[in-house]
Amino acid sequence: MGKDAPIDILLKLMAPQVRDQTKLSLDLDEIQIIGEILNIEHLKVVTKEEWAAVSSSQSKNSYRSEIRSAIAHCLNAHSSHSDPNQSPSAFNTWAHLLDTGKLPVTEGWSISISHCAHIGGFALAPAPHRLGFDIEDLERLKKKPDLIQRVATPNDLSQTPHLELLWSAKEALFKSLNSYPQTSPFRQPKTLSEVETTGWRHVSKKLEAQLELFTFKGQNPKNAELIPGSGVVFIKSSLVYAFFNSFSST
Repeated sequence: MGKDAPIDILLKLMAPQVRDQTKLSLDLDEIQIIGEILNIEHLKVVTKEEWAAVSSSQSKNSYRSEIRSAIAHCLNAHSSHSDPNQSPSAFNTWAHLLDTGKLPVTEGWSISISHCAHIGGFALAPAPHRLGFDIEDLERLKKKPDLIQRVATPNDLSQTPHLELLWSAKEALFKSLNSYPQTSPFRQPKTLSEVETTGWRHVSKKLEAQLELFTFKGQNPKNAELIPGSGVVFIKSSLVYAFFNSFSST
């Protein structure tokens, strides 16, 4: 990726760097390919198996708190790198993100959190770029085709290469719209069925792990107006990963 890439996105890789095709988290070469596809420089991903969704409310509060803390620390590290003279107390700038009872919203950044039964993680993107991120369990999706079809439009169903990819693609697209203001034509709607995927393409690049990558665009199903940005979705081990990078300033 060149130095003139227009997006400076901070994500941090926390998973161990050992090549293993059964490993759930992404490797650095996989992240680099995804970054190139989405035109994102220095793309990294924060995922940990300890952050997997669990049924116990006590454990659920624990991993949610850990994710929020990791987000705050990543933002603080980014600010410290940008301003070496920043005092340690500057972490307080991100303290509001630790409240799991509130949406993780902060000025100048979009934050996207996702977790499933096996792993959890988050993505951060500086404004005006907005990154939606989703992880889902593949077997769960295979067992719920009716649920996917209920939120899908005819265009979704006619273009998606695999039904199991559609849910996460739409989730990532939907999440990327979260930080648009209510006055924006691209503001986040109320339901997944109000956003639509289109322009699906198979990516010819193959990685050592033999991931099949698909890119897609987003649009408003009511008027077919394209949503600025692009997405990528793929299956790794037992998981579906999806990212959508939206970059309109309106």
